[in-house]
Amino acid sequence: MSTDTRTANDSHVSTIDELKAQFDNPVPESVLARVFEVFGDQRKAESWLKRRRPILGGMSPGQLIEAGDPDQMRHILTILGRIEGGAIS
Repeated sequence: MSTDTRTANDSHVSTIDELKAQFDNPVPESVLARVFEVFGDQRKAESWLKRRRPILGGMSPGQLIEAGDPDQMRHILTILGRIEGGAIS
């Protein structure tokens, strides 16, 4: 049985199994979907994707996702997990 990570009001609720699969085999489409799930607002998600971030070596999350490097996408997924958990904003 999978554990939900979001509230029942969300249009899609990622399960632990889905998050693990995303992390194990990240693809740009699933990472982008996760960005929009975490932020819950298209404008906020797009802003986050465009802004260059020191934690990403001065690159924007969108640039790294577009490049398609699995390790960088895992890093972004880790950051999103921290944002969702309230550790960073």
